[in-house]
Amino acid sequence: MNLQKSIGAKITLPLAVLALLCGCQKQEKPVVSSAGGAGIVSAEKTSFDEVTSKLDKGGNLYLYLSTEQVLGGLSAKMSGISNFIGSLPMVSSEQSQTVGKVFNFANGWIKDSGIDQISGVGMSSIAREPGFYYGKLIVHHYPGQNAGAIWTLLGKKPHPLQELDLLPETTVFAMFSDFDVPLAWKDIQKHAEQLETPAVTDALKQWPKVFLDKTGMDFGKVLDSLGGNYGIIFTLDEQKMVSLPLGSAPMDVPSPALAIIAKVNSDVIFKRVDELCKGNPLVVRVDSPDLKMRTMTIPLPLPLELRPSIARSGDYLILATSDTLVQDILAVKAGKKKGFKSTAEFARLSQGIPAEGNNFSLVTAQ
Repeated sequence: MNLQKSIGAKITLPLAVLALLCGCQKQEKPVVSSAGGAGIVSAEKTSFDEVTSKLDKGGNLYLYLSTEQVLGGLSAKMSGISNFIGSLPMVSSEQSQTVGKVFNFANGWIKDSGIDQISGVGMSSIAREPGFYYGKLIVHHYPGQNAGAIWTLLGKKPHPLQELDLLPETTVFAMFSDFDVPLAWKDIQKHAEQLETPAVTDALKQWPKVFLDKTGMDFGKVLDSLGGNYGIIFTLDEQKMVSLPLGSAPMDVPSPALAIIAKVNSDVIFKRVDELCKGNPLVVRVDSPDLKMRTMTIPLPLPLELRPSIARSGDYLILATSDTLVQDILAVKAGKKKGFKSTAEFARLSQGIPAEGNNFSLVTAQ
């Protein structure tokens, strides 16, 4: 039986798919060589079948690397190296203690990260069209060996790539990924304590107070408000050309726009920004049932559409270079406007990409 779980998807040019697989051991079978005889069966267990079953053969790149022998028990090997260095006659007692602290930190991080649970890595690349390649990177672990941070920080299980439904038709670059910020902060604190360096641990303990003084927000509440998915959208609108005064001859380029998006479960961040905007005559306020937005108007003649905006709609907090881009994103999400998913470019780029994952990125040919 082969149990597998895809924990990641990327759309890019060239296409790349990042999948974290989990599979149980399969019965190894003799491999038939090109000469027609039975090939050698490995005397050591590897994840070859689990990894290569996800790769594409016959392309310009095909690679499998078993990491079980190298990474298995890595933290124990690090302890042995630490003891060896500490026992060298030219190493003083103080230096030995410093080396011990560094290796203890490395040991703890390796063990908690889950790196030593990686059993194999595979890569493949194959041409879909001349000059258009479909690439894959597979990182594999066996069932039950996924307790480390690397298996959870970027998403515990695949889910529909809903953020594809946010991309305006004019999107030329986009990237979204799951990331557990609260877990990362706890991991940093834990390993900083293991380092036993007072300057570092004291700085981390003081950070919530520093954050409060600088932003006026409770750091813990900000962490709790984060929904675990973040992304960026960059668009170029050819229907709105702008003239940039570059050198002696102005250059006309499609109007650019940028949005940074985060999933949130509360208004902690938006409310703080709203408080700072109160009383400012340059701020335009929008308060509707499905959208809260604050836009800063800039009373200067600029060649670019620049009206910095922050918006909260549904589960999303959006920072954008203009309120127009915010409205476009929400119109696409609501199905009121065509998005990038409706384009021929997306149909070309998305061939073979999983419908579920924890991240994606894309770059168009524009």
